[in-house]
Amino acid sequence: MLINFWASWCAPCRSELRGFAPDAGLIRATRLDLVALSIDGMGDDPSSTEADGRKFMEQIEFPFRHGLATAETLDKLEILQRSLFDRHFPLALPLSILIDRRGRVAVLYRGGLKSADLIRDLEVLGASRADLRDLAVPFEGRWFSDPSQQASIVQYARWFEDRFPEEAIALLRR
Repeated sequence: MLINFWASWCAPCRSELRGFAPDAGLIRATRLDLVALSIDGMGDDPSSTEADGRKFMEQIEFPFRHGLATAETLDKLEILQRSLFDRHFPLALPLSILIDRRGRVAVLYRGGLKSADLIRDLEVLGASRADLRDLAVPFEGRWFSDPSQQASIVQYARWFEDRFPEEAIALLRR
């Protein structure tokens, strides 16, 4: 599954979504479920409304599922980003999250995503941790350590326990 966060006021978002439409057949052939969630109308001083997001999707005849993100979804997205990176990054659009078949975050895309890059990434999802690490860096070199081990579900549950205790319990039950 690819979850794409976007807004109608975001030019790179509009370009990215328009780029997915002509490749709908290729994307569907991979059995990927693409879902675009608008953040229009969010925040204290929103520069757009939910209607702006709906109107844009109608204009481009977006061929995949789409809807509106909730404040809770954005809060959880922020927690996810904090759990993955040492530095805090504010929400920058477009932002897409590729989820693998086991429900794990496989790739976090910041900025525009092209269909060809998405399809290429889908082809290597089953690669080894070492191969994925090598593919993630923009240059060649040697590694002095093995790829880090996968974080435990308990570690992720801790990120959610203060603000979303139900989510933390659900993670622990998994």
